[in-house]
Order: sequence, then structure tokens, then C-alpha cells
Amino acid sequence: MARRKSSSKKEVSLFPFLDILGCLIGSLILIITTVVLEQMDTKPVAEAAKIDDTRQEAARAQARLVALEKQLALVERKADAGDVRLAAARRRAEEAAKRAAEARKKLAAAEQLKLDTPAMPKPADTSALAARKKKIEEDAAKVRAEIAERKKPIEQSIVVLPPGTGGGPKRGIFVEAAKGKVVVHDANKPWEAAADKALADPRFKDLLARTAADKDAVITILVRPDGLHTLGLVQKAAADAGARVGRVPLPGSGSLDLTGAR
Repeated sequence: MARRKSSSKKEVSLFPFLDILGCLIGSLILIITTVVLEQMDTKPVAEAAKIDDTRQEAARAQARLVALEKQLALVERKADAGDVRLAAARRRAEEAAKRAAEARKKLAAAEQLKLDTPAMPKPADTSALAARKKKIEEDAAKVRAEIAERKKPIEQSIVVLPPGTGGGPKRGIFVEAAKGKVVVHDANKPWEAAADKALADPRFKDLLARTAADKDAVITILVRPDGLHTLGLVQKAAADAGARVGRVPLPGSGSLDLTGAR
């Protein structure tokens, strides 16, 4: 069997060109698709963003409008108050002008009256009236002094009776307890001292010692209404010395009459 003769003509393959062309077309399609999709997605987003910006701008404008309205109302109130003050000031100025005009009229009338008034006669002798006035004032001063004297409380005289005649002590030694002081009514010569110093006084110590030694003697404390603190001091000193004590409350601040108690 005879062999087929090999052809000496070379064949050209178009596969690489078609492959490149297909890739290029696919790339173009992909780019076009991407651009179209981007345009389709960006427009709504941009519109939505624009709407949000518009809303925010509207809100800011509304806030500025409210603030301006408040400022306007405040300015109107201040303007009204200023108008009221201005009107009041004008009224006061008008009243002051009226008073000034009236004062000028009165001054002119007074000056005219002064010019038209005849000379006054010389005053009469008033020495008698002055003496009488002085006498009346002196009498009034005496009456006021007498009224003040009568208004003073009447000083009471407090009579202290002697001790009883029973089986107890029969000789009373009177010690007055007043505010801040002790008054010892000694038969020979009464004496007094401050309450905090009298207890250390040798005369008071001797009085306590003599009373303690004399069974017929008792220290009678005459208590003034304001001498309760002094009473406590005297009672404590007498108790420490062993002297007998008694107490008599006084009804007031009058003078004491001890003539019948000795």
C-alpha cells in the first residue's frame, strides 16, 4: 500500500488570538457591569445623604429661628419696660416742672407781699410773760417730780419677832442673806461683807464658834428674795462649825426692824 505524501504547506492556528479576544471582551463586560452597578448604587445613597443633610440643615434653621424668636421677645419686653420707665421719667419731669412753676409763683407772690406789707410795730415788753412762763415751768417740774416720787414703790418695814419661849434656843443672832452679801446684825454694831469673803472673816468665824458653844443661841438667817445662794453658803458654814441655824424668808426688800427681837 502506498504512503500518502506529506503536505509541505504549513497551517496557521487562530486559537491564541480568539483566546485573547475572548478575555478582552470578558474584561470589558466586567468593567461595564461594574460601572453600571456603581452608578445604580451611588445615586440612591447620594440622594439619601442629601436628604439627611437637608433635614439637619432644616433642624438647625428651626433652632436658630426659635432662638431668634426668644431674643426678639426679650428685646420687646425690655423695650416695653424701657418705654414704661421713659414714660414715668417724663411724668416725673412734668410734675417737677409744675412744682417749680408753682414755687416761682409763690416766690413772686411772697416778694410782692413783702413789698406791700407795712412795717410791723415794735414788740411789746414780754419780760412779764417770760417770768410767768418760767414760774409755770418750775411748777410743772415740781408736779412731775412729785408724780415720779409717788410712783415709786413704798418701802416696807419688816418687823422680826423674838424667838419662842419653848424649850429651844431663846437668844437669836440675826444674819441677813442678800444677793452677794452677808449682813450680821450685831447688837453693838451691824457689819456686812461679800458672801464669798464673809465666811473667811474672823468676826464671822467667832460668831459661829460662840453660837455653837451657847445652847441658848441660834443663828436666824433672814433670807431676802435674791439671797438663796448666800443662804446656802451660810448654812454650810454653820453646819461645819456645829452652830444651830434657822431661817426666816423676808417678803421684800424693805428695812428691818429688830428692836422687838433682841
